[in-house]
Amino acid sequence: MREARILVVEDEPLVALDFAAVLQDEGYQVIGPARSTDHALDIIGRRTRLDGALIDIHLPGGTVDPVAEALQQRGVRFAFVTGSGHEAVPERFREAPLIQKPCRLADLLKAVEHLRSH
Repeated sequence: MREARILVVEDEPLVALDFAAVLQDEGYQVIGPARSTDHALDIIGRRTRLDGALIDIHLPGGTVDPVAEALQQRGVRFAFVTGSGHEAVPERFREAPLIQKPCRLADLLKAVEHLRSH
């Protein structure tokens, strides 16, 4: 078991459940899913340890920027997940990995492994 804690920030319930199930099947501990910017910030503020995060770019309740900033301040690596193109990624976070939705679950796992290895 990997014991890594991965925050899932995704407002679409079925997508969030799919991501969580895949990660759990691979031995990750899923934190969340957070379904809004405020929910994600609340989780980030309460967690002592996060080992990575998958963040949907389009969330209700504001932009994704505060979530990415909070993770960055804590030194938590993250990848964006979106059905939009790379242009949807906030400019200052363009170096973060991008996973296109719909995604293959193998690509999702590869991205999480990449987050943990760097």
